[in-house]
Amino acid sequence: MKFSLFFFAVLLCAKTFAALDIDLESESAIVINIDSQSILYEKNANETLFPASITKIATALYALKEVGEDLDVMITADQDCVGSITTEMQKAMNFNHPPHWQIIGGTHMQIAKGDSFSLETLLYGMMLVSANDASNMIAKYVSGSIRQFMIDLNDYLEELGCTKTHFLNPHGLQYPKHTSSAKDIALITSEALKHPMFRKIIQTSKYGNLRNSNCMVRKDSSYYYPHAIGVKTGFHSDAKHNLVTAASYEGRTILAVLLRGPSEGSKYEDARKVFQLAFSEKLKDETILEKGSQPFKYKIEGLKKPLKTYLDKSVTIQYFPSEKPQVTGTVYWHPPALPILKGDIVADLILKDEQGKILKEVPLYSESKIAPYSFKKIGKNILKVLVAAGLIWAMISLLKRGMKFLKQRKPRLDV
Repeated sequence: MKFSLFFFAVLLCAKTFAALDIDLESESAIVINIDSQSILYEKNANETLFPASITKIATALYALKEVGEDLDVMITADQDCVGSITTEMQKAMNFNHPPHWQIIGGTHMQIAKGDSFSLETLLYGMMLVSANDASNMIAKYVSGSIRQFMIDLNDYLEELGCTKTHFLNPHGLQYPKHTSSAKDIALITSEALKHPMFRKIIQTSKYGNLRNSNCMVRKDSSYYYPHAIGVKTGFHSDAKHNLVTAASYEGRTILAVLLRGPSEGSKYEDARKVFQLAFSEKLKDETILEKGSQPFKYKIEGLKKPLKTYLDKSVTIQYFPSEKPQVTGTVYWHPPALPILKGDIVADLILKDEQGKILKEVPLYSESKIAPYSFKKIGKNILKVLVAAGLIWAMISLLKRGMKFLKQRKPRLDV
């Protein structure tokens, strides 16, 4: 099928910058629509920062990707997974120790060497109570060693599109150059939320004696938000207060990554502001192209005039004000063999947003009838021949009649 491309981004919707008018206390933030990946808000989203326990989102994502649904497997802890040092020892060693070593006082499940847990229980422990020992055990099981897990995880995150992320341990305890950005974390979390088990874990308020540290999913908390679906908290003194959280309402899922909040409560207040403002928006209709004659034309070889098109109805799109898309259009031509009748579909108009998602696909119709070039030429030649033949016949006919008339009028001679 023949086709040609015609781009007309300027003709359509230009996007104004992220539209949520909101003031957040978090130093770095990004808010996106999970399904469309539209950015509703950004604040220092590409800044390289310490993620703290937000790291565990990536660990869970990669573990679930590699292991699949085999979560009943039992894993036994060794000293490498549960060993701890003090912050004083860490500083005295100038961080010249394995990055995955735990720090005494950090969050954990009190796992001792020789203890065994199912992978499922360890995943719940890692995501609900932010257990660093569980994180180490998961990493070692998935890749054979924690060091190899970090190599594998970083390679995977790079493939995913992360540009500011380099993780040195699976839990997020402070270590130089263990960094990420709000934008990368949004990308990682968006991918993780595609996994049903990940969603199930992060929405759970309590699993056995494990209580979710994310107050937005706990009804007993003043920060509870009824539409929240997780995701993960994080804190250490260098990272400050971090929160990755998502909420779904009326078919729309919003993800907020909030980094370096000044206090425990500020991250939850920021999240509540984001969700309340985003979910209060009403859908807006905008006409992209009016029905009727369109500027899209197609040159047919052999014809002087191009094929002109029209729309039988106006083209409109719907969007929330904070997600106004930048729309580009492409015309794919597929004119049928001549003759083309008025109203024949001769092309498809495809509208896409900035992520390449198709918003609309509408047909373009021929504005007039176009006969085959050869028929037109033959018709003109035949007409010329007929006209010429008619003139000749008329002249001969007149000449014959004239000759007959002259013969009738010729005088007789008497002898």
